[in-house]
Amino acid sequence: MKKFKLSVLFIALIGITFSAQAQDKIGIRGGFQSGNFYDSGSLFDKNLNTFYVGVFKEFKIVPLVKFNAGIDFNQNGSINDSMSIKLSYISIPLNAKIKLGPIYGVVGAAPSFKVAEKWELNESKIDIDKYKSNFFDVPVFIGLGFKVAIISIEARYYIGTMSVNDNTISGLKDFKSQYLQLGLALSI
Repeated sequence: MKKFKLSVLFIALIGITFSAQAQDKIGIRGGFQSGNFYDSGSLFDKNLNTFYVGVFKEFKIVPLVKFNAGIDFNQNGSINDSMSIKLSYISIPLNAKIKLGPIYGVVGAAPSFKVAEKWELNESKIDIDKYKSNFFDVPVFIGLGFKVAIISIEARYYIGTMSVNDNTISGLKDFKSQYLQLGLALSI
């Protein structure tokens, strides 16, 4: 696990170094996020619908290919009529962006660190000490966007690569995060 964290930090530092030497663009992004936990099917009946927000830096590798690195805040979880689970993350999306005219595609990974966790049963908070979810995940993602001037409209689909919770009491063992983001980005 330490080697993995050091590798992610190393990749981020390389990205920042290259971006200091290239034609940079910085921006903000945000929008709607809908997610749930999945194994062979969804954990609960309904997706947790929430938001995401972040900042990013982009630099050109070659004319049609760019590299993006950023910091995002997002929430993921599951709900049903009596219970809800909401996990809040700070993530570091790292991705390649391939641009063909105003349309572009992105593919990457977003190392994510849990900063908050909330479990509720019939709108009453649950003591999460025995249910505590994992601190770290690395969702991979793919997406499409459309850019006009400095505004982009984009959609990204994320799939977690690690179990949300290894605790068998929680009922989340072997479940992974999956979520869809639909939003806007503004770059200068």
